[in-house]
Amino acid sequence: MSKQNFKNGYALPIGVGADLPVTVKDATAIGDILIDKRSQQKLDALQAEFDIRSQKFKQMKKAVAIEAATADLCKYTVI
Repeated sequence: MSKQNFKNGYALPIGVGADLPVTVKDATAIGDILIDKRSQQKLDALQAEFDIRSQKFKQMKKAVAIEAATADLCKYTVI
C-alpha cells in the first residue's frame, strides 16, 4: 500500500463494536490522531511561509543598507 496524504478534506471516524462507551472512546481517539496530523500539516505550511517571508525581509534589509551606504557616499563625494 502506498503512502498518501489526505489534504483539504474531512473525516468521519465511525466505531463499530458491542460496547458503546468503548466504541465512542475508540472513535474519539482516531479523531484526535487525525486532528493532530492536520494541525501539524498546517503548522508546517505556516512555518514554510514564515521562512520565505523572513528570507525576503532579510533581502530587503540588505538592499536598504546598500541604498543607505550609497546615499552616504554620494553625500560626501566632491565633484
